[in-house]
Amino acid sequence: ELEGCGACARRSALQAELDQLLAQRRLALQIGCAGLRAMGVGDAPMCRGVEPPPGPGDDELRQLQADAASGRTESIFALAMFYKNRRDKAVLACPYFSTLAQRNHDPSIDALAWCVNNLEAEPEKRLLIDKLPGCAARGHMNCQYTLGRALTTLKYDKLHPAVVTLPPDDRRALALWESVARQAPQARIYSLVAALRQQLGLPPHDLPPLPPPPAAAPTAPAVALLQTGNYRVTGQDARGRVIFATLRVELGADGRYTLTNTAGPARTGVGVLDGKTLEVRYGDMAVSYQHMGTGIWIGTFADGRPGESLRLIPPGAP
Repeated sequence: ELEGCGACARRSALQAELDQLLAQRRLALQIGCAGLRAMGVGDAPMCRGVEPPPGPGDDELRQLQADAASGRTESIFALAMFYKNRRDKAVLACPYFSTLAQRNHDPSIDALAWCVNNLEAEPEKRLLIDKLPGCAARGHMNCQYTLGRALTTLKYDKLHPAVVTLPPDDRRALALWESVARQAPQARIYSLVAALRQQLGLPPHDLPPLPPPPAAAPTAPAVALLQTGNYRVTGQDARGRVIFATLRVELGADGRYTLTNTAGPARTGVGVLDGKTLEVRYGDMAVSYQHMGTGIWIGTFADGRPGESLRLIPPGAP
């Protein structure tokens, strides 16, 4: 199409699309050839002259790139998520998500919606349209919601703009949204189901009652939120990796807490508790943890990036 375009009005858009497709293919080839080299067959004709995936000086990123060179889906996805969470490098994530979407990796298919919505990525848009039905059929809730949104004609103030659009099919959209509602009952998806059923002239839904709202966070004195002792810790870190650890908490005479990770890599921080907010400094790194009740703490880095999400099980608890 570009060759026949000449100086047509769409030439710049077509060229940008071609450049993105070529970059996507190049990155996929780099990953594949790195995997072949790791298996000792890097001299395959298709890999001659193919450079390894580029790697800046960031140590964490270098490790992620080295892991992704194995070709393992989970390692490539971890690298893509690293790029996605770095605002200045987010555009680099989408070719990796596309590569994994071709493998029917559902989290990557879901991530394509982010690429389309935030970066207006046309090649990813076409791939998302192609892969979204299969992802939804495999029960991925985000894919089910996104596909339902693409199919519905519902006009509703609580409805997000569609990432992609498909020929309307409100009954199929309803089935998808009811599946989401049964898996993750929340007021918003229930309201969408109710509105679409009303538009279709159907009786009210028979979804289970919504769970009661969570109890208000405890208003105990600040010192009661933490006590000296060993806490069991579960949750996930800033990259979504599961955490199982033991945290030693000690309250000093100056009112400051010393927090020491006693399982896995040693890490000690000093924190000050102000109400329900714990400000912790690990060397040069500062993290603010907000207590959400029932031992749940949500961390945020000083630059605003999401941090760890943790549940602290107090000493003596079963």
